[in-house]
Amino acid sequence: MTERKKASNVYVEKATMNMENRKDSVWREVSESGEGIAMEDYLSYRLGRLNTLVQRLTIRAYLEPAGLSQPEWRVLSRISRHDSIEMRQLTSASLMDKAAISRAVALLLERGLAERHTDPVHAKRRIVAITPAGRKLMRSVLPRALKEQARLLCLLNESERVALDAALSKLTAALLQEDDLADTS
Repeated sequence: MTERKKASNVYVEKATMNMENRKDSVWREVSESGEGIAMEDYLSYRLGRLNTLVQRLTIRAYLEPAGLSQPEWRVLSRISRHDSIEMRQLTSASLMDKAAISRAVALLLERGLAERHTDPVHAKRRIVAITPAGRKLMRSVLPRALKEQARLLCLLNESERVALDAALSKLTAALLQEDDLADTS
């Protein structure tokens, strides 16, 4: 076992014990005022930290070897699912900001992994499509991506995965609804 793996196992054990010992955790009982919530307990902090760690691992495991950045991967993955997609739909589906999507699309176009054209029905709409080179890259990266995602999911047992999925789905739906309400007011 590598030193990195040993250190990782020790960290997981300590984190698990820490949660078990935190009977008074704000994650167990939350006051509406938010009183007693330390920065380390903020949902946004913990999810952001986890997101950063997952991104680092995925970049090392399969994006870096393919020469892709995280935004390029997200855009190329979305395009490949549909063969082509309208820029507006790409922004909406990915929840990335327009500037980040535009930069990622520009890099994909430059590398010949995607192409952009005007919608024949609506001249103002831009369509982005995956190229044969883009499909080839996706076919080479996807098996590594799936394997890494499975590895990450298997860090949790089945009941933990089911609970995490339910919690993430519930939070996502609630926040999307709040975000939609904010956009219309």
